[in-house]
Amino acid sequence: MHSIKRFFRSIAGRSAFASVLILPVLILATGLGIDRAFKQSLLRAEEQQLTTWTYLLLAAAETENGQLEMPAAFTEPRFSQPGSHLYAFVHRESSGVLQPAEMLWQSPSSRWLDLRDLGLMQQQALAPVVSYFAPFSDDFFVLRYRIQWEQEEGEDLSLVFSLYHASEEYRQQLQAFSTTLWRWLSGVGVLLLLGQWLLLYWSLRPLHWLSGKLSALNRGEVASITGEFAGELQPLVDNLNQLLVEEKSGRERYRNALSDLAHSVKTPLAVLRNEMHETTKNDALMVEQIQRLEDIVSRQLARASLAHGAIRHHQNAMQVASRLAASLKKLFPNVTIELGADKLMLPVDEKDLFDLLGNVMENACKYGAETIKISGGDSLYRGGQYKSLIVSDDGPGMPESVRAGVLARGLRADESKAGQGLGLSLVQDIVLAQGGELTLETSDMGGLAVCCRFPV
Repeated sequence: MHSIKRFFRSIAGRSAFASVLILPVLILATGLGIDRAFKQSLLRAEEQQLTTWTYLLLAAAETENGQLEMPAAFTEPRFSQPGSHLYAFVHRESSGVLQPAEMLWQSPSSRWLDLRDLGLMQQQALAPVVSYFAPFSDDFFVLRYRIQWEQEEGEDLSLVFSLYHASEEYRQQLQAFSTTLWRWLSGVGVLLLLGQWLLLYWSLRPLHWLSGKLSALNRGEVASITGEFAGELQPLVDNLNQLLVEEKSGRERYRNALSDLAHSVKTPLAVLRNEMHETTKNDALMVEQIQRLEDIVSRQLARASLAHGAIRHHQNAMQVASRLAASLKKLFPNVTIELGADKLMLPVDEKDLFDLLGNVMENACKYGAETIKISGGDSLYRGGQYKSLIVSDDGPGMPESVRAGVLARGLRADESKAGQGLGLSLVQDIVLAQGGELTLETSDMGGLAVCCRFPV
């Protein structure tokens, strides 16, 4: 269901669906129209042919003493050939009805024909027109032509010439044409679909190119969108680049202002602390408040150093961890640091990645871990795709009741260790700044596992 919705949300998907839906309907309507027109043209040709043959019979007919006389041979030889599928009959009209007993003549071609197949053995009402053409059953076409034959002596003769022609040839022509027509229309439909797909691919190519540029921008591979784009997309690209410049400038102003504010407050606080010598109760309270202010300043300085922004620079976490491991090995020679892979690209700025891994790895070393493992990779978390970074150790671990509080700013799991309690809180700030999530879990080695997950 999700893939279907995604298909219909795309321009290519909608265009393809519309083509597949509309093009067959158009081809079907075109084919039916052409087939119907060809059928009508065959019927008109059949009527004209029967009318021509009727005129031939009229030209050959004569009357003698009130009797109709027809020649033994005709210009159209099929009238004389039995089973030629062309038959002619002449009746005397009787009050608008064709009576079997009033048949005056039949062509030699109908000699062995069962007249019941043509309905000539029963009365047939005549249409009130001079010439009447219509299909007769499924096997014949019939043309009836009524004339008033004037005679020099006696009454005029009211005659009806009836011509029957087998429809087999007509059906063969119609079938051959329909087969050829639908074969060609099917081929044209396939070519139109292919051509429309190629046209759509060519038309959407600038959008795919722009999407690739945006992906590279999001990965931090480029700082702006460059290249030649279609005239309709160039204003969008220019506006995006302008937006990136303004966003970067505003972010730098924010960081600088926050850093300046923190530094401007830090100096007076340091002077106040140095000027305090007595340890009265009131002074102790003042020291506590000054300490809180210093913690706030330190935290704001840390926050000002975070790389917030629309562009996420991907860095190799394992490379950063390797450099940190070399430094920590000098301070904690008894700690073994294992890297789970050679490469793990994360959407985090390099400086932030140093702060993140440095705080977590240093905490593990300080709190009694002998082995630290750095691992990570692609993972599925809460129904979404994430890049995970896991720092696990074999230290004493951390009770679940303490894990939630230790992420709060200024709180520490072990008050005996020096520090301001900003380590894991800063780590959490870095992870949250990238839209990720930080969790504290129990590692496979029995110690603590710090899990950082970043959305892909």
